[in-house]
Amino acid sequence: MLYSPRTLWINDFAREDFAPYAYMSAQTQLLYWKQIYKEEALSDFKEVGNRNEWLKTLESLVESQRQGLQKLHQFPALKSNHLQALNRIGLKVVEYKLAQYRRYAAEPDRYWDEWEDKALERITEEMRFDLVTLSRMTELTDYIDPDTRTGALIYRLMDFFILLLEKMTEAADPPSFLSILKPLNKSRSVSEARTKIEELMEFSYSDIENWTDSYLEKSVVDFESSVLGQNPVSRGRTQLLGLTVSIYESLTDIYKELDLLDKTIRHEAGRPKDGSNDWETAIENLGEISERFSKYTERQLDRAIFLGSSIQPPSDFY
Repeated sequence: MLYSPRTLWINDFAREDFAPYAYMSAQTQLLYWKQIYKEEALSDFKEVGNRNEWLKTLESLVESQRQGLQKLHQFPALKSNHLQALNRIGLKVVEYKLAQYRRYAAEPDRYWDEWEDKALERITEEMRFDLVTLSRMTELTDYIDPDTRTGALIYRLMDFFILLLEKMTEAADPPSFLSILKPLNKSRSVSEARTKIEELMEFSYSDIENWTDSYLEKSVVDFESSVLGQNPVSRGRTQLLGLTVSIYESLTDIYKELDLLDKTIRHEAGRPKDGSNDWETAIENLGEISERFSKYTERQLDRAIFLGSSIQPPSDFY
């Protein structure tokens, strides 16, 4: 297998070492996914021409990222060099996003005017950074970790998407954006992309249960403050399992839509090249794929909010 999991990497660490990292990681993930969700509003405001709200949202992103980074820098260094290296990766992501937002805010007129035209360049720049980050994370964790596995899976789905866009434009001059995206593609063919995706999707509910139980055992958890009603510990565990499963379900939905697009492209490619090709279904598929990617962001945010409120720092952390 391309993605053979080892034993659960978190079991290599004592609870006293892992618990501080779990707290810091939960706070970093919460900040990241909140900001990613807010970023989508920038494009929405640009689309309707609401410059004032666009600028307010941008300024809010700068300030919340600044405050979040300031809080994260207050945490002491971890005793484990391995966990500290992972923590540093998270901090680099936050620092990168802050620099990005500050760059936009420093020249609001420029970025407002070119927001739509330069969207692909911004996405490509971020994807390059994310791929380097993900590569480093996979060296330090393993594919049983949902954060690592879903991160790898979303980029293999992007590989598939890029390859399908290439197939859609074979009959014409390829659009310029494909030349920008192609170097980010790590799969040489649709069949290779499918193989990688399907291997990453070979992840049972039992795998998620085992990871969740080990993660909770190694962390300081306070479900009493984040889960209302009776039996908060049991219900908290169940809720975390459900939130993690929902992320995999959203990724499966993306794959299903990409599969439909692949079938549509192959069907249209087999028709006479006399102008009778009907790409309306493919365009509908693209709209559904965009919606599915947005759902993935929402599911990650839901899980990050829950973990951010449930995972606590050890009593001797500060």
